[in-house]
Amino acid sequence: MNLSAFEILDIFYANADPVQAESMVAYRKDVCPFLGIPKPKRAALSKDFLNWEFVDKCWTLEREFQYLALEYPRTVAPLLTVDDLPKFCKLAVTKSWWDMEDCLDRTVGGIAQEFPAADNTLLAWSTEENI
Repeated sequence: MNLSAFEILDIFYANADPVQAESMVAYRKDVCPFLGIPKPKRAALSKDFLNWEFVDKCWTLEREFQYLALEYPRTVAPLLTVDDLPKFCKLAVTKSWWDMEDCLDRTVGGIAQEFPAADNTLLAWSTEENI
């Protein structure tokens, strides 16, 4: 299936659960809005539609879309290189919270293990004001 960005957004909004969203917002201390879609359902709804352009779009929306966006790098992890690290940095600093960082660090760590050239980038990140 080849979905457009608007179709996947419509699918997520159509599957929103306001009751579940309320508890998700409370659990994350009201840091961002939620639709109330748990991970297994998000994965089922999104398996046929993921790419970096969509990741960028998702990063501007409710939290489930950011979780959806994180499926892409996990899915293509063996194909990622040092050149992808700036994309991860942008994601990390624009939506900083433990749940995002826990997902991003695993994929970035995989890149670092595969490509020693990533060390310089990671060392530079470690001295940034926004850790």
